[in-house]
Amino acid sequence: MATNMKKMLREAKVMVKVIEGNKVKAPKALKATTSPDIKAPKATPVSLTTKETKVLNVLASSPIPMTRAELTTRTGIKKGWSRLLGASTKENGGVAGSKSLEAKGYVTNRKVEDERAIQYSITASGRKALDKAEKKAK
Repeated sequence: MATNMKKMLREAKVMVKVIEGNKVKAPKALKATTSPDIKAPKATPVSLTTKETKVLNVLASSPIPMTRAELTTRTGIKKGWSRLLGASTKENGGVAGSKSLEAKGYVTNRKVEDERAIQYSITASGRKALDKAEKKAK
């Protein structure tokens, strides 16, 4: 118990010296050490699902924005559009889910005046993601 108190006092004195000397770095005794056995997790790149790839392919091949109904006929996907593109039930074009193509920035939506349906188009980052997914698949 006494050794722990002595160690804490020694570290406190070092901290006071560091503060008085206007040094920004922490002393070596107080720096966090990392074990060679513990490795930081690698960042995994965001990959596209099969459905997301289908939707982006169709949007990339279309010269004009498309509605969900048009996307359904072209892709064959019947369910899960809110998860894929973002919810369209809100007034200002919908709220994008955190994992939707809209939230990732791959798709934009717009509501045309006097029309009920929302139209979707692919963005430049969506094209890049699609290119990366296609290269990865080869």
